[in-house]
Amino acid sequence: ATPNETLEFVAVLGDGAKLTVNLFDKTAKRSRWIAVGDKTDGIEVVGYDQRLEQVTIKVGADQKTLDLRKPATTKTPGMAAVAPNTNFNVPIAPAPVAFAAPPIAPATPAPDATTGTPAAPALPPSAPAGTVARQEEEARMLVSDLLEIGMAQRKAYEEAVKKKATEQTEAAVPATPNKGG
Repeated sequence: ATPNETLEFVAVLGDGAKLTVNLFDKTAKRSRWIAVGDKTDGIEVVGYDQRLEQVTIKVGADQKTLDLRKPATTKTPGMAAVAPNTNFNVPIAPAPVAFAAPPIAPATPAPDATTGTPAAPALPPSAPAGTVARQEEEARMLVSDLLEIGMAQRKAYEEAVKKKATEQTEAAVPATPNKGG
């Protein structure tokens, strides 16, 4: 590519079978995605060399080879230089976020020492609405409710299975004739 080239090879997407390249027109300040083998706005993408990171294009009768644009490094006074990302076209997953859940009160309260009756369970104080702590509390309450619903549904299912098995057993046992006389 010549220094006064108006087109820049910016990115490539796709797998080995179907590739699409992004070309940026510096004069029009416009980019376009063109599939390898297709022609758009008088620009035909002839091929792509993954090893060399180059694209071959045809503009009119001229055939050109453009290198993949490398990200620029910048140096700001008082800051370290930013190294270019070698995985320019590879998305980077965000780092996982970890948090510790506050302890949950025991299910069975200890008896009150003075009266001998069970004390009311100690519940965590409600956090102000909209805070992370409040959202975590609501999430725990939702999970608790879902577990209760699931256990109730499981119990109903087991009872229905037992009832059906009992009915099938009773229907399979032939009634013995009454021999009287």
